[in-house]
Amino acid sequence: MIDLALGGGAFRLRSSSDDSELAFSAWTYLRCDEGQYALPSALPALGFRNAPVPGTVAAALREEGKKIDEMGNLDGCDAWYRAEVSAPKGTPCRLRLEGLAPVAEVFVNGELVLSSDNQFVTHDVSFVSAGSNTVAIRFCGLAKVLGMRRPRPRYKARLVGHQNLRFFRASLLGRMPGWTANAPALGPVRPVTAHQVGGIKVSNLTVSPSLIGSQGRVRVALEATVLAAVSEVSLLLADARVKLRFREADGVLEVDDSVDAGTVRRWWPHTHGEPSLYSVGIVVKYIDGRSVELKHGAIGFRTIRLDRASGAFALYVNDTPIFCRGAVWTPLDALSLQNTPAALADAVDQVVGLGANMLRTTGTMPYECDAFFDALDARGVMLWHDFAFANMDYPTSDPAFAASVVREAEERALRLVGRPSLIVLCGGSEIEQQASMMGLPASDWLQPLIAELLPTVAGAVLPDVPYVTSTPTGGSTPFSVDSGVTHYWGVGAYRGPLDDVRRAGVRFAAECLAFSNVPNDVTIERVLENGEMPVVHPKWKSTVPRDLSVGWDFEDIREHYVEELFGERAREIRFSNMDRYLELSRAAIAHVMARTASALRDPRGVCRGSLVWTLRDLVDGAGWGIVDAQGRPKSAYYGLKRVWQPIAIDFIDDRHSGVRIIVWNDTNRVFADSVSLALYRDGCDRVAEAEFSVSVDAHAATVIGVEDALGRFVDPSYSFRFGSAAQDVCVATLVGLEKTACFLPLGIKRSMVRDLGLTAEATRCTDGTYDMRLSARAFAQCVSISVRGFVPNDDFVDVAPQRAVRVKLHPEQEGAKLSPLSFVKALNMEATVPVRERTP
Repeated sequence: MIDLALGGGAFRLRSSSDDSELAFSAWTYLRCDEGQYALPSALPALGFRNAPVPGTVAAALREEGKKIDEMGNLDGCDAWYRAEVSAPKGTPCRLRLEGLAPVAEVFVNGELVLSSDNQFVTHDVSFVSAGSNTVAIRFCGLAKVLGMRRPRPRYKARLVGHQNLRFFRASLLGRMPGWTANAPALGPVRPVTAHQVGGIKVSNLTVSPSLIGSQGRVRVALEATVLAAVSEVSLLLADARVKLRFREADGVLEVDDSVDAGTVRRWWPHTHGEPSLYSVGIVVKYIDGRSVELKHGAIGFRTIRLDRASGAFALYVNDTPIFCRGAVWTPLDALSLQNTPAALADAVDQVVGLGANMLRTTGTMPYECDAFFDALDARGVMLWHDFAFANMDYPTSDPAFAASVVREAEERALRLVGRPSLIVLCGGSEIEQQASMMGLPASDWLQPLIAELLPTVAGAVLPDVPYVTSTPTGGSTPFSVDSGVTHYWGVGAYRGPLDDVRRAGVRFAAECLAFSNVPNDVTIERVLENGEMPVVHPKWKSTVPRDLSVGWDFEDIREHYVEELFGERAREIRFSNMDRYLELSRAAIAHVMARTASALRDPRGVCRGSLVWTLRDLVDGAGWGIVDAQGRPKSAYYGLKRVWQPIAIDFIDDRHSGVRIIVWNDTNRVFADSVSLALYRDGCDRVAEAEFSVSVDAHAATVIGVEDALGRFVDPSYSFRFGSAAQDVCVATLVGLEKTACFLPLGIKRSMVRDLGLTAEATRCTDGTYDMRLSARAFAQCVSISVRGFVPNDDFVDVAPQRAVRVKLHPEQEGAKLSPLSFVKALNMEATVPVRERTP
């Protein structure tokens, strides 16, 4: 069997061929007042309820039917968890606890064996089995200890509800008023397991790949205690088996060796190539013929380079410049903090479908599990990984706190060794910015935590991964957008016009485009019932994110852009026609997201990355997520998807310099196709057209002027204003790929008409999906699809005259059928159009 020594959680080790885990009985929990029961012997016989482990008290209460606002103050109580585990009497055993939130005491058979004050570290505890063994864990909320008198910070962080949170290594999720529901983690948030001591006891295992040219090399470091003499240690790398040099004396096995892997396939972000991986294992063979295989998990070979010269922030993978785009990750289940590998894989698949190639785990959220990193590695999605620190003035002058942070950082870093998806390590979010905005001098922006402690640990364990102190950083002030890494809110919270992004000179937006994004009708009905109205009802407003120090929320920001784009007062529309209000809200966000993301990706510009805040809502409602809490994409998702694909086409309006067509090709092959260009007056009368060939090199983009393609002046942006506009719709299509971009030179506000000749036909496929065909006689703007039980691969799509758009409808449940109530709706058309089902 395998036994992990103290601190053994600080490396990647999946299983051992002789692993024998002990089974726990069902876990139960008891919630009680702070300090009500100090010892397991004082606990009452009754009152315990079943509890999921790993999990939280909030998740257990949810299973009992409690809503978040009915759970009370989880930081103001204790919770006792209890279970039995059996092993032969007198057997040495080890208890492994991978995450106890936020403060915990662990008892085995009534004896205190561990006190923990860091949610983010793994503990291993030895005990001798009494036959049947009771494990009891007391989890303590933070309310009482937060109220204790402590040294004051240099500045107050507005993000958190209590400044003394800076002294505790606990997740900020659930403790950020206005951002998240008041349900902080209390309980065993990571697995609790027990093992018999015996077999091989591993105290360290790291497998570090490196790449020089096309040649791979693997360094293996192993420290373990063995029960018999060792004759051979081998590295299993895919189908190859290579012997390793080792030392073994007095039952202690040490390996520190590097081996050539020969010519290897490189790992690439999925947008730029194949994310090739190699399975890894270590085989320890004893003299008596027995052997043990330590299964490590996959590794990948790639190089990373970060260019920060002259204010730049540009990442290169395998010496290829990468435009990084994606979103900030949030837990799929904000209450339990648990995810199945399948759910994580589905979520990352959705990111791949978006055309995104990077996710960021930010300092405001808890660390993710290994299955999350597995999904990123396998699917070619890069990771910007924050240590779990944000905004606050952390007390690293306290030796005990500093030691706890070092242990946490080492464990995090060692878990990430060999993971090719890891591209950036970051000290946390808005730490420098907070100090700067609070008026501290520049010499105090970089506190020792992010300037000394974390980079020292990161550099020792992951020397090939670039480290960033915090975000934003790098300019004359941390939040200057034209140098280093920024959080860009010019379009968004600061209500700037859409062309602000082109003037701002953004180099890399580690956070941007935060809006209160309206979900679809199915999710709205999960939040509201009995005729309760969106926007105005308290249930709805409780899901809308806000900063506590301002007199607005992010719904106000969305309404600002509805008014700017459509020239109508959002409040008046909401008063008279809620359906139209929601329709305009979704359309405005899709447009803002697409236009801003496209401008940031413009190959002629200086920006090299944009990460949207956030990927997914924490709860059902109109949160920041471009995907709702149930995994359903919102209009923002589809707006981004069209301009983030590895091969994409779009228009860029350069005003008096003309309108350009941009074709991006991130793939590792030359892309060739024909582009069809058409200009329309009144959305239906074609006034100009051209078709031309385009060839785009691998990992490149090309820019073609509309007037260059047509061979004459047409004023496509209507910037010269010579009389009335000659056209009001421009359409460019990659003919072979059937990818289309539309440009509206007069703005996106269009008159409502009774009929556009819009049709929607759906044909059922043998795999249960439907192929939908949208067509229109005249330009149909932002056509939304309402087909319950199905998720479209495209939505809120413009349909050009006589040019069909094909959409794939994916069932949410097996066997789902098209409802006769399904319909589509164009933003510039009064009536809805039913979806007609066609027989194949």
